[in-house]
Amino acid sequence: SLKLIQGNYRPSRHGEINKRQECIYPEPPNYFDDNLIQVWTETKTILEPHGYIDKVHAVYLEIYCKLLHESRTSENFTAAKLTQLRLISADLGCTPISFERMPRPSQDDTSNPFDGF
Repeated sequence: SLKLIQGNYRPSRHGEINKRQECIYPEPPNYFDDNLIQVWTETKTILEPHGYIDKVHAVYLEIYCKLLHESRTSENFTAAKLTQLRLISADLGCTPISFERMPRPSQDDTSNPFDGF
């Protein structure tokens, strides 16, 4: 906030600053069969440790898992669906370039940089 930059922020007057909430990886939809749940679990093991996928990404994950499963099992997976899969993969951070651009959870640094002096 501007008050922080100017140096005149006071919690008693301006309220507490919102801290980043912990990301909670969503659960798979109820209608997913065992094959789709397996794809969901594979995706979860890749994406969850990075801490940027949250419940708001549930629809993207749902579409991603369906398309990924269909690409693995279907003989007639179209170029349009492949493009959708590629774009959703980028949105979720599954490509190297998009992974580097994803927000990282902030590490609260409580150490004092002047402790060594």
